[in-house]
Amino acid sequence: MIGRLTQFGALALAAALLLSACGSDDFLGQDLGEGIGLLDPATGLVDGLGNIIVSVDIGDPITVHVPRLASNTQYVIRITDANGVEYNPLDGILATANEQGTIYQSTVVQNLDSRANGAAVLAPPGNYSISIHTIDGSLVKSLDFQVLDKSRVYCSDAGGSRRASFQSTQDVFVTVERAGGTLNDGNYDVHVVSDLNVALPDGGGLPDTTTNVTVSGGVGIANLGMFASGAWDIVVDVDDNGSYTPDTDLISRHRRLHACFTVQSVNTGAALVEQIGADREGNHRQVFDPVADQAEPVADVHARVTSSEASAVPQRLGVAKYVVQHQDVWSSGDPLGDVDAAQLVEIDPVQDFSLSEAPWLVWPRQHLVAGCYDVVIDVNRNGSFDAGIDLVDNIDEVGATTCGVRIADPACTGNVQVTNQETVFQTLDTAIPIQGTVAAGALGGSLTIASGAQSNILTLPAGTTIDATVPLFNGVNYVTLAFYYPSDQTCARTMIVTQGTDFNSLFRVQLVWDGDTDMDLHLVRPGGGYENGGGGADDCNWQNCKVGLAGTGTNTIDWGNPGEGDDPKQDVDCIACGAGIENIWMNQISENGDYTVYVDAFSGTETDVTTKIFIGGALVGEVNCGAMSASTATDSCRAGVIRWNGTSGSFLPDGATAMDFP
Repeated sequence: MIGRLTQFGALALAAALLLSACGSDDFLGQDLGEGIGLLDPATGLVDGLGNIIVSVDIGDPITVHVPRLASNTQYVIRITDANGVEYNPLDGILATANEQGTIYQSTVVQNLDSRANGAAVLAPPGNYSISIHTIDGSLVKSLDFQVLDKSRVYCSDAGGSRRASFQSTQDVFVTVERAGGTLNDGNYDVHVVSDLNVALPDGGGLPDTTTNVTVSGGVGIANLGMFASGAWDIVVDVDDNGSYTPDTDLISRHRRLHACFTVQSVNTGAALVEQIGADREGNHRQVFDPVADQAEPVADVHARVTSSEASAVPQRLGVAKYVVQHQDVWSSGDPLGDVDAAQLVEIDPVQDFSLSEAPWLVWPRQHLVAGCYDVVIDVNRNGSFDAGIDLVDNIDEVGATTCGVRIADPACTGNVQVTNQETVFQTLDTAIPIQGTVAAGALGGSLTIASGAQSNILTLPAGTTIDATVPLFNGVNYVTLAFYYPSDQTCARTMIVTQGTDFNSLFRVQLVWDGDTDMDLHLVRPGGGYENGGGGADDCNWQNCKVGLAGTGTNTIDWGNPGEGDDPKQDVDCIACGAGIENIWMNQISENGDYTVYVDAFSGTETDVTTKIFIGGALVGEVNCGAMSASTATDSCRAGVIRWNGTSGSFLPDGATAMDFP
């Protein structure tokens, strides 16, 4: 294939133009306030979308959101039934309220067990209370909820015992129970959905590949087979309509961070080194900026182990989480001493036989001390590091053992100056240029973009100038520029950029990869064909659909009605441009039907290619195509289908790879 030049220009719009396009300033005021966490009225149990709920099913994780507590303060969380009997874990969970005094959507129980007799028994239906206590035992708040016995689906071994973690050589089973619900005996399709997908919307499409389960006498068990590393959820299509119907179909887990099952690495006994440092949404993060007051979601240090990264260490209760002084090498027996002397070590619940869990606040912003640190998950909670059991993050964004996490030094914020942008601003462009200066002596740096449960990291070269094109996510983006100096000093500056592509678009597709290669995004119209390499009247891609970052250019295809109003638009053709992002969106749609999303490995080999689907501004799907390589059996990936019915749409994930697709 013939190479081509990157066109990644920046067309920043003036604020007046943006306000004119939006019609009011609500676009910035409302979204930005919610993104920063200024609006925080909810108290209680929450579901995957942050909505308050009053009940959970047996075996479901329990997540709470509790504001109006003392800031940067630890609390003990306990769960008891109506008779005062305490449930798993018996010694409680130790959680930290952030700077706003909020325990932010924290999972306090993965499996509500009673361990009074030494055996794990799921809690029976009934009334329960979550009580929040100070460290000295004083009751602060009590939240009541119900445990319901409804029909359910969960992952298990061949005997039907719950299990959340498997190895690649083990078969995964699914168990369906009528329990106290209304599920009839019969045959049902079981769909395996990537856990990278957000909570399925009403009518959300389900993958075509299914396994059949027969429910007889109220119980059915089916073998799903073996899986590679990753995390998945399960949906039973009770009404057999090929899409998800809330309150009718059965879904295994309701929150993105809780997979029904994971496939994890085999425990080899070696030190388990992973990226663990994270922001409060679960995005892995290298640099935390204590002076970024408005960027609280990315300032506090959280710890998270994603499903496929953790070791398959049997563990059902809580793990301890430490932030410690950095070590280049960790060996068994190394003592663990938390750097935050003002607090006890946090204890976080995990799933059945899995270290998959939600982000957990381990070092609040006001306690941060500039320097270089590691994050350690003490699985067996013995206060020392055990290779092959515990996990450690002592690596930077490129895998070098320089620091697990860096706390920026407030004294040198002035070392990083941005000369062409404001600290807080808004744009309709899908990427922005950032230019500026850096004080002499920097060894190199990084640029982190985070927006909700999405993030990206670009490596910045050493030098005294900044000249970067920064791809943005829709909504509020927290952009942190950081430069590293001798003696482990980090100097940083954080900007807040609100991006509004989805303000006008009906749907948008985003391709994300590390950018060192040339991956191409394609969108094929209903009834059209995929054009591997580019071109084609029915396939929007780099060759015929590119209209620039702000969407103001022209393309050469014509879909639906005459004119460009109902044609798709692609912002850029990103080639070896750092952390790569390409977007295709549609502001008008005159053709109903299936719009198919493809990715082409135009040149090179990439290990982590992901597509994200936004409908009406909401992230409805995320499909990881995995490793892709040009001119091989993974040259192309069919990410999935956006099904548009005239007024709304749903997404059907796929993820199949091939040399080409007909």
